Amino acid sequence: MAVGGELAAEAPICKYARAVNCLGLPAIIANSGGPERRVVGSLKMLWQPDRMTGRGGTGTPRCSVEAEKKHGWRPHDTAWVTWVALLPILLLVVSVPAALIEDNRGTIIGDVLVTWNLFGIFGLVVTVPVAMVALFGAAALKQQFRFGRWLASLGSAAAVIVFAALAYGIVAETVSPDEWRDPNSWAPVLSPSAAFLVLVPYFAITVANTYVIGRLWKRPA
Repeated sequence: MAVGGELAAEAPICKYARAVNCLGLPAIIANSGGPERRVVGSLKMLWQPDRMTGRGGTGTPRCSVEAEKKHGWRPHDTAWVTWVALLPILLLVVSVPAALIEDNRGTIIGDVLVTWNLFGIFGLVVTVPVAMVALFGAAALKQQFRFGRWLASLGSAAAVIVFAALAYGIVAETVSPDEWRDPNSWAPVLSPSAAFLVLVPYFAITVANTYVIGRLWKRPA
């Protein structure tokens, strides 16, 4: 009975408690039954300074940083869209001087460079508008993520279709009989090895654009 009485005496009789707020103030369990308000405990702070930021407790709370990572624009999105959109033009910029240095010596590398130049120059009527759409989308991502994502995805999807069709045409021409080929074509006749080398950057461009689309749409706006 004595033990029970002591436990009953020690039991808190308060009815109210203040919960921990977002600033990290400790909750106080107070005795509301008399003037001798007695603190019997405090709850652990939910937010500590080192949890709010990675640099000692000033700045954006961690919950806001995590929300930014999961939703909306990220700094690397603009860079990815921009560089991937410019890949076809960069390939042409590299292949033109390389073809001049090679000087059409009839080697496999020469055939590959000539093919890149032909497709790159005549394909500017398609690749430039597609790249412009993607670049406009990249510029709009930070301020209007949804609109920019749609534009960038449209440009990347168009690039995937263009280079996939180009790759199919190269493969089809390589495996087709000689009598089916156009004798007036400016493009050199590619061996299987040369065709493989020609397809490598086109395949990389297709994969990169596919990655950009997946990157932009894997999280909600």
